[in-house]
Amino acid sequence: MLRDILKESAVHPEQSRRSVIRRLQDHFPALCRFAIGGDAVLTWYNAISDPRSEVFLMARTSDAATLFGFMAILGTIIMLDVLLNDATPDYLHVGSMRMRLFWRRAFQYRHLCFASLAFCYAAQPFVAERGGYSVSLLLFFYWNAFLNIAVAFLDAKQRSRGIGWQRACS
Repeated sequence: MLRDILKESAVHPEQSRRSVIRRLQDHFPALCRFAIGGDAVLTWYNAISDPRSEVFLMARTSDAATLFGFMAILGTIIMLDVLLNDATPDYLHVGSMRMRLFWRRAFQYRHLCFASLAFCYAAQPFVAERGGYSVSLLLFFYWNAFLNIAVAFLDAKQRSRGIGWQRACS
């Protein structure tokens, strides 16, 4: 893919710049969804691996550990959804076999995964307060909850109208 982009830019610089921007616009929603899923997995990893972090202290309680585990599962589902439904070709040819790579359930209920992830982020400050820990990560958790709700809304809007993400965002 990168080789094709470089070939086009050498032949027609102005047209290639437009096509590169168009390709980035086509892949931007998938990259955003992948980044949000990855952020959830990294938040879980930070909660279990860094003993000096605030989220590690929170994760020692059973409620927060459950929420962080649920976040990791949802983040992994979202990243697998992006990899299978957006990044792979429609059909995979293995020898004479032709297999379709598509995870229909993840595609249909993608917005629910984001809404559930937003709940996990929004519930963390309440769990921290209940456990007696500082709520210093309040902005981090609520910002991520807002981003997940926004992506869930845009995804549901795109699906209900049958339009692309670019038109849903503009």
